[in-house]
Amino acid sequence: LPEIVSGFEAALRLRGFSAWRVITDPVMSARVVVDSPRRLIRVNPRAVVSPTDMRALLAHEIGVHVARSEAGARQPLRLFATGLSRSLATEEGLALRAEAVAVGLPVGTPDRLALLAAAARRARDQGFTGLYRGLEPLIGASGAWTTCVRLKRGLADPELPGVYAKDRVYWLGWCGVTTFAHAGGDLALLGVGKVGLHHPVADWLARGWISPPG
Repeated sequence: LPEIVSGFEAALRLRGFSAWRVITDPVMSARVVVDSPRRLIRVNPRAVVSPTDMRALLAHEIGVHVARSEAGARQPLRLFATGLSRSLATEEGLALRAEAVAVGLPVGTPDRLALLAAAARRARDQGFTGLYRGLEPLIGASGAWTTCVRLKRGLADPELPGVYAKDRVYWLGWCGVTTFAHAGGDLALLGVGKVGLHHPVADWLARGWISPPG
């Protein structure tokens, strides 16, 4: 854990993000969470990461989440720092792309993201047990259990229909950002803040309404 915290602190200093702090937070399931409104990076004290994992986390969390928040804080409206409407999918798609550039993504990542998105749709109408029974023949007992835990975490009663749906956002974001890049879209424009692919960033820049990415 000290290596994770010190690694994030060093990366923040290197990027000049001096207003940000890194704290430990035992009440979380993820390894790392970026809290943009408070300029905090929360680290799970139970987290264990390899050197490759650490490089991926730095690219994902600081290279995208923190960097876009800081760029957005320089814009005239605060929501550029916290997130315009429907910008989350783009945010996570960019973060996954940053990981891919930094260390490469594990083999089968797009398929895994697609599976999670499909399972999330099922979870809206199924409880934990029903969801598990439907997934187990497809991905095995361990994969089904892990997927169900991800999709039902945080719910008061996991046996009721409902889903922690952020995993679907990763799939949508990855597909959207990949398609945008392959079509010749300028990913650098998305560095103006927490904007989405559908926002007319080039037009806003041309009109002088926002500042270009730093």
